[in-house]
Amino acid sequence: MGAARGWRGWRGTSKAFATAFAPHSALRTALKKQGSQSAQSGLACGAVATELGFARTNKETTTMKRYLAWLAALSVLTGCIRPETRVTSYRSDVGGDVDMLVDNELPSPPQPREVIWLDAYRMYRGTSRVYYFQVRYLATAEVGFIEIEPGQSLTIIADGETIKLSSTSGSLNERNLIRGGAFASEKALYEVSREQLITIAKAKKVVVQVKGSKGLVEREFGQRNYDDFRAFVTRFAL
Repeated sequence: MGAARGWRGWRGTSKAFATAFAPHSALRTALKKQGSQSAQSGLACGAVATELGFARTNKETTTMKRYLAWLAALSVLTGCIRPETRVTSYRSDVGGDVDMLVDNELPSPPQPREVIWLDAYRMYRGTSRVYYFQVRYLATAEVGFIEIEPGQSLTIIADGETIKLSSTSGSLNERNLIRGGAFASEKALYEVSREQLITIAKAKKVVVQVKGSKGLVEREFGQRNYDDFRAFVTRFAL
């Protein structure tokens, strides 16, 4: 991973979603003004807080209340992150620290039915570092939800090596119609190991598959995804 220092950053925002869904002028305008991240990432850490709540025992209730309050505030900050700062950190004496890769939109075909993001987070559980992926799905209301169920629903194939990840609650608590009901949005959270992150960062070809009860979406990393993901792993997982 010594070559990580030479991995370059990337700036810019995707126009594919706004172009493909051009009839929805309100969202197209929002994407133009704010970039693709601000249209969906504003609630990213909200889903992190929700699922962490499912994963804790009663003994950790007090600690989780602090995390939930802190992450609710962090969600606002996440929505304000500019495209050039996708790999970033947030420090807090109250709720703790979080390092993140946000707005990691995976390339879509020219006329996509849906758009997928794969964001990454590092948090702290006591003195241990814990890593999460958050899958975000967005489609027109006509296409509808993919309905990510609890259990194994995220598969990442890194240079032929298959990594299967499970979500405690899937997107059961994170399915919403947004923009006046014009779009279906859902989010799911997955715990991932440091070793798995490094395996993905080293790969030259990464394929992401998101499975729901109503379908399967497959995407492949583009150059921006490789650059940003490797930057996240270099800073926070080595």
